[in-house]
This record gives sequence, structure tokens and C-alpha cells, in this order.
Amino acid sequence: MKTKWTDSLQKMGMTTLLSLYKQTPAPVRALWPRKFRDQIKNLFNFVKYYDQENQVIKAKITEAKKQLKLNNADKSLELWKKVALLSQKRLACPFEGEIKYNIKLLESMVSKEFYRSKILNYKNTKAQRSASDLKIVVFTAITGNYDSIKDPFFIDPRMDYILFSDSEIKASDLWEVRPIPYLSNDATRTARFVKTHPHVLLSEYDVAIWMDGNVAIIDDLDSMIQNFLASSKEIGAIPHPERENIYQELEACLTLNKDEDRIMKKQVAQYKAQNFTHSDLIESGFMMFNLKAQNLSFILNRWWSEIDSGSKRDQLSLNVAIGNFGYHRLMEKPNSVRNHPCLTLIPHRSKDDNYLDALLGVSVRIPYSGSFFAEIKPLKLKEVVDRKIDIVVCVHNALEDVKVCLESIRSHLKNPHHRLIIIDDGSAVETAQYLKEFASQYEWCQLERSEVARGYTRAANAGLKLSKADMVILLNSDTIVTKDWCEKLAITLYSNDKIGIVGPISNAASHQSIPEHSSKNNQTAINELPKGVTPEDMNQFCESKSLAELYPYVPLVHGFCFAIKREVLDKIGFFDEKSFPSGYG
Repeated sequence: MKTKWTDSLQKMGMTTLLSLYKQTPAPVRALWPRKFRDQIKNLFNFVKYYDQENQVIKAKITEAKKQLKLNNADKSLELWKKVALLSQKRLACPFEGEIKYNIKLLESMVSKEFYRSKILNYKNTKAQRSASDLKIVVFTAITGNYDSIKDPFFIDPRMDYILFSDSEIKASDLWEVRPIPYLSNDATRTARFVKTHPHVLLSEYDVAIWMDGNVAIIDDLDSMIQNFLASSKEIGAIPHPERENIYQELEACLTLNKDEDRIMKKQVAQYKAQNFTHSDLIESGFMMFNLKAQNLSFILNRWWSEIDSGSKRDQLSLNVAIGNFGYHRLMEKPNSVRNHPCLTLIPHRSKDDNYLDALLGVSVRIPYSGSFFAEIKPLKLKEVVDRKIDIVVCVHNALEDVKVCLESIRSHLKNPHHRLIIIDDGSAVETAQYLKEFASQYEWCQLERSEVARGYTRAANAGLKLSKADMVILLNSDTIVTKDWCEKLAITLYSNDKIGIVGPISNAASHQSIPEHSSKNNQTAINELPKGVTPEDMNQFCESKSLAELYPYVPLVHGFCFAIKREVLDKIGFFDEKSFPSGYG
């Protein structure tokens, strides 16, 4: 066992080993094998000696930043170059990426080729693109003001640069700042959603290039992109420079407290039980995605599913998600983001560390801003006017609620392409008679009755099977709908070909409720409408306050009302009547 334990530790990277040494109490370290204990102690003392020299380098970096704030670009560049000379004599320097990046930028500034003029030239060249050109996007996400964006030194006119954020952020005009449409209680998991969904969020592109907030592009990526596309792989990535597999990654994550121990251990134990083995662990800070590859959606959907239900540490599940598809190696060991000529790794910096702001021409950008849905609504309604929509309402008694529901549908059903399917699931005589009379008045209404109540799931399936429309809406019989309600569901559903199910907001629909959505005493939050305010008033209010074309993504759509694409029904079939006869789940 000792040999196995020692081998495992020796495969860890230097950073992980040092962290392990620092965090382990001396009595516990005394139980380690003597030979290994001496080796790691010597390494720790070695780095401690270099830390003293690091203080000298750090002081010069501080002075270089100060000079730049004082607009002394020449003096700042001179200091950065001195820092570079000092760092070259070092076995390892934690400031290497920042040094490389700043020298590149300052050389541009001192030579009068101002960085901001590069951005202006980029915008002019961007306007000359042809529709047939390869569409490439560089994208990243910064959440919770955790980091600041690193502008690329090399700006490629073929590329768009998109930054997703959940709050106001400083960025240069190079970046198109977009809001994140998925918000988790955990900021890291929010950013992971963006990272794992380029096929949804950026589907108009051919190639998407992800970079973490601390990665910067400093030279032309063209050859890397061309080699990736020639590989015909869905994903291009970089082998981890220190670790080989997810089992070593788990050990490192546990040591560095990357997530809850219990969650990470349980997840990796499942992979081990599935006999998952590999020796090509990916470092996921810089990746390429072929958005036109057939299997990319499957891989990315699985990756997100693993993150959503397991650990937010995405390197634990990426290789599992890729599985037998494999990936294209963007570079081979020992090369990585840290030492590649086209890339560099810069320490995460706070929003207050703004010594480059003047050079980059940054300004505060607010992602959740822009025009509102009410402004674009007329145009959007025209896009779905020819969509065939069926509305399925399952009824079992509760006549007074049913009357209000059906009357609201009737008053807003104006399109000849829309129709209502009522499933009477064994209702009593009074309700059954009302439904029969209601359906007989309108050609667009179809009524089907079961003399015996079969339960919601079977009733819903009966309605779904009667539908042949492009889109089917399952609507509870105790709801009230408002103007253009099903058209707006269609607008959202067809806003992206990767979206399969959508649902509306409400006053009493769990996480889809407004303004209060938190349940209390095991009861879904119910927001009573203010006195004198009608459902239609709230409908108009929401249209005037919702951002245009910002459709929030959720892990689960509430069952009171949801619209399903025909393609989804054709692919996955109907509800599970055996396991969930009553509907819940």
C-alpha cells in the first residue's frame, strides 16, 4: 500500500505537492514514507529560497505598474524587461505570464502603435467580412466580479470576441458584452453553463474558442485552428501538463479545496465503478469547439449534466463526457497555456487592479441592458404567425377553474393555425356537460372524453398523441392566459434550434414565479396580484421590463404550462405512464 500511495503522490504537480505539504500537520507528515517526506521537504525549502527572490521581482512589478499609471510607458516597459531578465534565470516564476503579456502591450504603446488604434482597425476590417467566411468566436465568462477580462494582444479580424457576465464589468470596446442567461446560486457553476453551451449560445458560428478569465492570446492562432478543423474532432483541448487522469485530478482538487469533498469523491467513485480509464486528462482553461460537428451537442450536454448534478470542477467530468469520441490535442506536453508562444496565463486580478485600463481604453459595461421585449414584439410575432400550435388541456372536475381557464384561451385564440384539444379525464356530469357545450361552439376545439379517470399522465399522453402541430402546449386547467401567450412561447421555443421545451413566468409556479419564487413551509410561493391589477396588466408590465431576446435557461420547466417542439416528441416519445401515473416527476 505504501508503494501505491507514494506513486500516486509523485504523479502530482509541484504546485499540488507544495500545497499538500503546507496544509498537512507535522504529526501527519511524520507518517509519510521517509524518502518521499525528505524529497518534498527539500522541494519546499528550495521554493522558499526562490520566494525571497520573488519578492524582488514583485517589487519591480509594483513599480512598473505605478509608472504606467503615471503615464510613463517607457519607464514601465524598461522595468518589465528587467523583470523578464530576472525571471529568465529562475527555474519557475509565478509572474511569467503577466510579464510576457505586459511587455507585448507596452511595446505596442511605446512604438506609437496604440492598442486602441488596433481595436479601431479591427472594427473597420470586421465590417468587410464576407458571408462565406469561416465564422469564429472567442468567448469567456466572468461572474461575481471574480476577475477582469484579458484583452488579446493579437486581434484577429476574422473573429468576434464575446464576454458573458452576470454584473457590470470593465472591458474595452473589443468585447461584445452579453448577459448570462442562466443564473445558479453558485457563481462558478453559472460560468460553467456558458463554457459548456457554445452550441446553444453561439450557434451562429462555426468555431468557438473558450478561454478562462486568466488566459490571454498574444499571437496568431490560425495554424492551431486549421489543424483542429482538419482533425474533424468535436473538441480541441490541451493535455494537462501535470496530471494524467481524473483520479489524480481528484486528489489535487481535494488538496486545493476546489469543491466539496463529498461531492467530488462520490462523482469519481461512480466513474471508477463504470471502469472508466484514461491517460489524457484535459486542462480546460483553453478549448476549441467545432460547432458544426454532429456529436458536439451530445458531448457538451453530457458534460453540463455531470457538472449540474455533480462537481462544479469541470476537469473531473470533461474526459468522461468526451468518452470514445476523443479530442484533438492543440499541443503536446510539455507545452501548455503557460509556455505556448501564442498564449499566456496571467494571475487572476481584481477589478481594482486597473493599471492597464488607460492603455486598453476600458469602460464599465452593463450586460443586462438594451431594448425591451415590447419594442421588438411586433416583429417577433410575424416570425411565428404561420406556426401550427396545439393547446392540450386535461380536465378532471374543478369546473369553476376550468371555466375561467377556457374563457381566457378563447378570448386570446385568434390565429387559424392554433387549436385547442380538451381531454376530459372522467369528469362528473356537470363538468362533462359544460365541456361538451363549449367544444361544440368552436371549430378549433376538439374534445376527447374518457369515462374513467386515468390520471394526468395518461390524459396528457392522449392529448399529445392527437396533436400533429409544430408545437404542443400542455396547459393546466386552473390557469389564466393573457394576450399573445402562446405566440410568445413560440418565439422563445424557436429562438434557437437547440431549445426543446419552454415555459412562462407566473405568480404561482415555483422557480418561475415573480416577484417571490422561494417556497415557504413546503408550499410553492403564491404572489397575489395587487388590488386593481389584472393578469393582463402584469403581462404588459413584464413585456415592458424584460430584455429583448434574453430567454433565461432553467434546469427544469414547471409542468403547469410548457411548450414542446414536435422534434422533441418525435425523438423521445411521451410521458412514462407506468412510473408516474399521476404526473408528478
